[in-house]
Amino acid sequence: MAPDIAIVGGGPCGLALAGMLEQQGIEYIVFERSAENVLPRGGCLDIHRSSGHTLKEAGRFEEFKKYARAGYATIHSLGG
Repeated sequence: MAPDIAIVGGGPCGLALAGMLEQQGIEYIVFERSAENVLPRGGCLDIHRSSGHTLKEAGRFEEFKKYARAGYATIHSLGG
């Protein structure tokens, strides 16, 4: 039987929610549109000590760091 809760997006918020649900023994499923083997995966995030707190509380920060891209983002602009 499928879980009653669907999380759309495996970014920081989705991972944090998944971690909190898991800590409470609540079943969920995460849907992510970015394929693991197709670049680029996901978007750019700016995680600071304060904003990483939720991921840490949910027990997902280390897992997030394992897959996150480090370094500076490339900014694209259109027009001109």
